[in-house]
Amino acid sequence: MILSVKNLGKKRIDSNSWLFKGVNFQVREGEILYVQGASGTGKSTLLRILGRLETSDAGDICYFDANRRQPIGRQLVPYLRQKPVFWGHSVEKHLKETFSFRSSAHLSYERQSVCSLLNRLGFDGNDLVKRCPSDLSGGEAQVIALTRAVIHAPKILLLDEPDNALDPMRKKLFRRYIESWVQEEDTRAVLWISHDEFLPQGSTNLILPGA
Repeated sequence: MILSVKNLGKKRIDSNSWLFKGVNFQVREGEILYVQGASGTGKSTLLRILGRLETSDAGDICYFDANRRQPIGRQLVPYLRQKPVFWGHSVEKHLKETFSFRSSAHLSYERQSVCSLLNRLGFDGNDLVKRCPSDLSGGEAQVIALTRAVIHAPKILLLDEPDNALDPMRKKLFRRYIESWVQEEDTRAVLWISHDEFLPQGSTNLILPGA
């Protein structure tokens, strides 16, 4: 089991009421868990809690058969928001600077791998890495965010509608890549917020009904 969540709960900031509570689920190696629910039920908040960007008000989370309170680098469980944030004068400079963090000291930037991944996602990698982050379209920003996460060797990807700005063709390429990525090693998994009515046949779903 790569992730186990028990009785997880989060209260609303402006009141004492629960945004969600009693959330229980497990994610196995090689699994893509689709998180669904109406707007305002806390889907993004759930993923932010799992990514250690917010705290919960109840419940327990265990990663890799270890207690959540043990140090787990965020690069192992990155959260990909709908509108990514970048810095630096070029995409490549930004990606290189992400390796300056201590948690990534054992890794190194490889331009060929980055461009190859961007090509696989339907973009010209050599051109895209030279671009200024502020000039990226919504879809371009989303594939750069995915690339930024993947090059740091994560174990669990937390995807918050990560392909909603892509055109239909590139959206298919994006989803094929994720399906391939999660199967390449037996220690990977994905949680994916999606509003799509038609999910892959046999997919595993988590519905957040709200509190």
